[in-house]
Amino acid sequence: MLINAGADNQIKDKKNNVPDIYVIKKSEFNETILKKYMRDPEPFLPTIEQPQHVTLEGSYNETEEDELTKWRYMKNITSEEDKQYYEGIFEEEGSDEEGITDFNVPEGNLDLETIAQLERSFRKITWARQAHSLLKKFLIKPVFDKLKEKITISHGASLFDVIKGGIEILNHDLGVVAPDPESYKVFAPIIKPIIYTYHNIPILKNQLRSRTQPETQWKPSDKNFWKNVNDIKVQSCDSSILSYKISLHRSIKGYPLNSRMTSNQYITLENDMKAVLSNCSFFPLGHLHQLKSVLKSTEQNEELTKYFLPIVENNKDEHIQFFIAAGGSNFWPLGRSTWVAPREGYNSIQIRINQIDHLEVIRCFSPSEELLDVILETRDILDEIELKLRDLEESMIYLRDTEYGYLTFSPGDLGTGLRLFGYMEVPNNVNFKILKATEVTDNFSLRINGKVPSFSSLATRDLININNKVEVSNRITFGLMEADIVFQFFEGLKNLISLKQSLEVDHVRFALKT
Repeated sequence: MLINAGADNQIKDKKNNVPDIYVIKKSEFNETILKKYMRDPEPFLPTIEQPQHVTLEGSYNETEEDELTKWRYMKNITSEEDKQYYEGIFEEEGSDEEGITDFNVPEGNLDLETIAQLERSFRKITWARQAHSLLKKFLIKPVFDKLKEKITISHGASLFDVIKGGIEILNHDLGVVAPDPESYKVFAPIIKPIIYTYHNIPILKNQLRSRTQPETQWKPSDKNFWKNVNDIKVQSCDSSILSYKISLHRSIKGYPLNSRMTSNQYITLENDMKAVLSNCSFFPLGHLHQLKSVLKSTEQNEELTKYFLPIVENNKDEHIQFFIAAGGSNFWPLGRSTWVAPREGYNSIQIRINQIDHLEVIRCFSPSEELLDVILETRDILDEIELKLRDLEESMIYLRDTEYGYLTFSPGDLGTGLRLFGYMEVPNNVNFKILKATEVTDNFSLRINGKVPSFSSLATRDLININNKVEVSNRITFGLMEADIVFQFFEGLKNLISLKQSLEVDHVRFALKT
C-alpha cells in the first residue's frame, strides 16, 4: 500500500538496508520491535496471502526433504487434475540427459537484493486479480519457497530470470521463459506444469499422449511421415487464404538462451552463424543483413525491417512486450542478423540469427505450392546448417534433450520447434463468434492472431484485426510428431474456413431478410 501511495522502497536506513531486506531477515525486524517505535499498540502488518486456489491442511516439517510428502498436505488445488500435476512432478526420478542434467543446485547463494525482488514479484502476481497466466496458476507459495534461492550452475540464472516477463506482462499465456537449458531442470516445479498444461500433456503415465518428445521425423527414411504429409492438400478451397509460413526454432549447444546471453556471446554466435551460412549451398541465393546496418534509416533499409523481429517501443503486441520484459531483446540490435532470399509474391526464405531463438528458419509459401516440396526444402536447409556447424566446431549442434526435444527460450516452442501459420482474409461483416471459434481452436489446438491464451475462452473477443486479416497458428509443439502437428493444423484451418463461409452465408440471408 505504501509503494502504491508513492513511498520509495529503495531508501536505506542507518544499517544501510532497504525495507525489503527485513522481509528476508525477519528476526531483525518483527512485530515486537515495530511496536517500540509506533504509537499504535496494534499496528497493521500486511502478510503475503495464499492464492485462492490453494489451501493447506495439517502441518509439515519445514526441513523435510521429501517434497511429495509436503504436497500430500495440500487440499484440493483447484481440481483433482491440478493435484495430479503437482504430485506427478515429484514422483519422477531425476535423469541425466543431453540437454538437462541432474545438477546439484546450491541454495542460499542468491544475493539478498534479488531475493527481495522475488518477494515483491510474488506479492504482485499473487494479488493481481487481472492476471490469468499459467504462471499465476502454478506459482503457489510452496513452489515459490522451494525455488526462490536456487540458481543454475552453468549461467547463474535465478527464478527471477524465469518469471520476470510474466510479472511485467500479467496476461501472457505462459508467463515464463527458460534463461538457460539448465533452467528446465532446476526450475521444473514451475516450468514443467506450465509445459504440460500448455501442450495438453497428461500427467498420468498410462494416458495416451507421450510425456516426452518423440524422435524427430525430419528424415528421408521416415516413409510414413512423408506419406502423411503428401496426403495433406494445401491448395485452399477458399480464395481468402493469402499465404502460409513454416517456422523452425533451434538453440545451439554451449550457449545460454536469450536473457542470459552476454553481448560477447551474441556477437560470437552471430559471427559463427555467418561463417556457417556462407559455406552453405543455398547462401548465394539470398543476402545476409545485419540489423545494426538495417536500422540506419534509408528507404531500402526500411523495407528490410520486415525480416526482423519488430522490437520497437510502441509495439502493442502482447507477445513482443513479454519477450522484451523477459530479457529476450537484451543488447538489441547487437548480434542480430537475417539471411533473406525473397521470391515472387508472398514467398521467401529467411534465417533469423539471435532473435526469438539462436536460430529460426522461416519459409513463406503460397497456397499453390506443394506442401511436401516446402517441407523438404526447409528440412534440407536446417540439416545443412547443422552439418556446417559441426564442421566449424564438433560440439556446436542443435540443443536437444531426450525428454523435452529441442530446447527453446520459450517453453511454448520446445519439442519440435515447429510453427505453422496461415493468413486468412476475412470481410468486415464476418465475425468468428465465441462458441464456434472456441470449439475449432480447442479441438485442433490452434491460436488466432497469437493473442488469445490457449487455456481461456475467447470471451467477447473479435478475432479480426484492423486489416481484416487473421493469423492462425498451431499452439502445440511438444509431445506430438511433426506430421501430427502439420495434419492437425491444416485440418483445423479447413474447419475455420468452413465456419467463415457459413457465417458469410448467414450474413447474406440476414441482409436479404432485412
